[in-house]
Amino acid sequence: MLEQAQVRPEKVTRPIQLLAAWLVGLIVIDGIFLEVALRLGAGTWERRGLVLAAILNVPAFLAALFTLQTRFRAELQDDAHYARYLSKKTAAAVTLEWEPLDVEADEDAGESQVLADGFAAAEPSIEAADPATQPLAWHPWRVALNAQLPRQAELRAALAAAGIPVAEVFGQRGDAPTNRVVSISRALPVAHKAAVLRALLPFGFDGFQLWRPVRDADENEDVYIGSYGTESYARFTPELEALLAGSLDDEQLEDYRRRHRVRDARVGARASA
Repeated sequence: MLEQAQVRPEKVTRPIQLLAAWLVGLIVIDGIFLEVALRLGAGTWERRGLVLAAILNVPAFLAALFTLQTRFRAELQDDAHYARYLSKKTAAAVTLEWEPLDVEADEDAGESQVLADGFAAAEPSIEAADPATQPLAWHPWRVALNAQLPRQAELRAALAAAGIPVAEVFGQRGDAPTNRVVSISRALPVAHKAAVLRALLPFGFDGFQLWRPVRDADENEDVYIGSYGTESYARFTPELEALLAGSLDDEQLEDYRRRHRVRDARVGARASA
């Protein structure tokens, strides 16, 4: 039994695989305890102690497993997904030397974001409202604003004038993002995307990116204004302003993003500094 339950450390390359290693370790330890207990004399305190320890190991393991799957869910992702999570939620630009942090790769292939445990991230399905006939409904969607961006009061006023509520403020004091990029969830209706971009055009942003939030990694916002660690984005140009003046659809926005996509070397230089 013990030979079959061996763990090869070089094969454990992702944090979530540690859970499997823990399970194997539990089986091995309890197996050793019970095997030794069988070899001791009946009624001895050592035998009773080993049996009791083998029993208590099970609820202790289950409690630890429950804690990891709930409180530390984000930390159980693989390196690429956890780097994206840190880049969006903290003031640190995070990149991977062995795998470039390019959140557009899967999107260009038209594939859904898949979490480390193999389940696809759920996306809300909300029909886009027509801004010409009624105000946009923002209650299913969350917008986060970086508090370290300049012209903070003007930004808030512009968003309020466009009917866009700010649900969260992020960013550490004194650490402004290297570039000024707005990250927009692909699930956001195109009318909402256009409203955000129109409101931000006068503020000199470098550009925007489209990505899929990882809900189980606490990416609960659908728009990050001033997101961190954004290497790749589509530049703001007069062409985009002309598109936003008309009736924009998702196909037009995706075509624009592909044609105007650039990479910002400053982010990589900052991360390695």
